[in-house]
Amino acid sequence: MTKKTDPKLLDHDYDGIQELDNPLPSWWLLTFYGTVIFGILYFGYYQMFGGPNLRNEYQQALSHHQEVKGAYLAELSEFDDTKLASIITQKEMLNYGKEVYQMNCVACHA
Repeated sequence: MTKKTDPKLLDHDYDGIQELDNPLPSWWLLTFYGTVIFGILYFGYYQMFGGPNLRNEYQQALSHHQEVKGAYLAELSEFDDTKLASIITQKEMLNYGKEVYQMNCVACHA
């Protein structure tokens, strides 16, 4: 009595070599069918149903960058000498500047 998973010898041979009909492992078949289903869903979402593409993502990132840049330039344009004077008189800001100078600048400008 043979099991269902035992290989089956096929009828034909070629130059004395007989071929076995081995079934594929079930994990391999599940992986294959899963990738086919995923591919179909992926194609449908991005090509047929309007999923985001690279051009859309680029435009969104560019518009976000423009907003941040605009906010930064607006804040920079409001910066004047009185704000600078208030910053350089603060003790904690002077200490922070000293630390930055010690870490980055003192090697060349000592």
